[in-house]
Amino acid sequence: MTDAATGTIYALVDPRDGAVRYIGQTTKTVAERLAGHMAKPAPRVGVWISELRGVGLAPFPMALRHGVPVADLLAVEKEEITRRILAGEKLLNSIVPGVGRQMLTRRVEADRLASEVQTWRGVADLVCSAVGGPMSPRDLPLVPVSARAWQACQETWQLASEPEEERTPGDDNRLSKNAQLYLARAAAGDELWNATGGAWIKLTSVAREDLSGKLEASISLAVGREWKSREELSRYLTLVPWALVAVTPWADLAQRAGIDSAEEFAGWVSQEPTTQQAIAFLAAHGGDVFVGLKAPNGHSRRPVAAVTLSAMAAAHFGFELPELLHRDAARALGEMAKDRQLTDPMADLLSKLDPKALDTAFGPDITRDLDRQLDLPLGTSLRVLTALVKDLRAGHLGRLKDVVTRAGAVLPTVPAPDYWHWSGDEVPILIGLVGRLVEVGAMPPPRGQEKGQFLEEVRSLWRMDGRFEGRSRSAA
Repeated sequence: MTDAATGTIYALVDPRDGAVRYIGQTTKTVAERLAGHMAKPAPRVGVWISELRGVGLAPFPMALRHGVPVADLLAVEKEEITRRILAGEKLLNSIVPGVGRQMLTRRVEADRLASEVQTWRGVADLVCSAVGGPMSPRDLPLVPVSARAWQACQETWQLASEPEEERTPGDDNRLSKNAQLYLARAAAGDELWNATGGAWIKLTSVAREDLSGKLEASISLAVGREWKSREELSRYLTLVPWALVAVTPWADLAQRAGIDSAEEFAGWVSQEPTTQQAIAFLAAHGGDVFVGLKAPNGHSRRPVAAVTLSAMAAAHFGFELPELLHRDAARALGEMAKDRQLTDPMADLLSKLDPKALDTAFGPDITRDLDRQLDLPLGTSLRVLTALVKDLRAGHLGRLKDVVTRAGAVLPTVPAPDYWHWSGDEVPILIGLVGRLVEVGAMPPPRGQEKGQFLEEVRSLWRMDGRFEGRSRSAA
């Protein structure tokens, strides 16, 4: 018997495997409480008891805590249930304490995220081993900082070092130091961007608002950091476009793989000294190359850069992608299929990931239905539509090209993706990925170009435009 002022926390144990299946509280004996369960069990417990009865068994009662004050029984019961749930025990209690559910949900989510990070790390290492990291910036001419922009920067740093002046209550005629500093930095940032923004004409003509906005923001915000010299600031300005184009997919991949420090990222992403030094420099000066340079999502229909990089590398270097990436990789390659920019290895991978890739990219095959509906010989509709799309005057027919492609039952391929006549925030990043794969010999240059010529064309995205270089020298 238990003391009327106290109670017992008990467990019902499955005699077949010794697993605790239910936690309860009682002010009676544990045996008496078990009799209550046997006579009138709760629904979930009743199913279990019936199952045991079917094999001639019954739950085994076990006292866990004696002498618990009656006022504390509910709290102690919840604590025991929560502890056991978090330990992975499968209880039949119909009501799990809210805190237990929350903690269990958080743990499950944390385990899921940890598993995803581990999976991504395996993919990241395979990609890095195969591709060897981004294209190197090599020797880039420094983007000059005008005397006017440099002076504006120095004035903000001077203002930041000055002590805050005391303001009397109600004195609204004089701005606070923070307000003055904000305005000064904004003006200096505008001056720096206006003086240097024209250095990357090719990049800004290909990219749209998001990527161009990141470029402008990275340069304008540079005035918030104090530079030792104009040359140091020039080097930062020179490397930012390269990071936005070439490093973005690798930064995105590293984030997903849990590589979250500048030192680890620089050592992991490339063994090429110039690349390592450039990343280390940007990271030390607020370039955020291992955190902030993710592919612009915005309204882009293409998946993020890490997925595209992983899919292209897996296709051309023959390693398996984990199931976690299958759907997104199929979507990434599917979008390139719509653009007719798949290589043969990429088309093969897409077909494995999505057996209905042709339908996904180009819609259903309607030519056979047309032949049947019009009582035409099989293939007649396809021949007519093919002739139409080949006619130079039929450019306005739009979707007919997709109809013909789908009816051909083969994903269209190219020797190498060629996005030079496209525009969009993701386009420079795709060009950079193709450039790296061409550089390591995974595919030939597009348009029959010479390899060196094509790689220089890719580097022109982040290299200072020669016209700007000439103007900046004459202005100086």
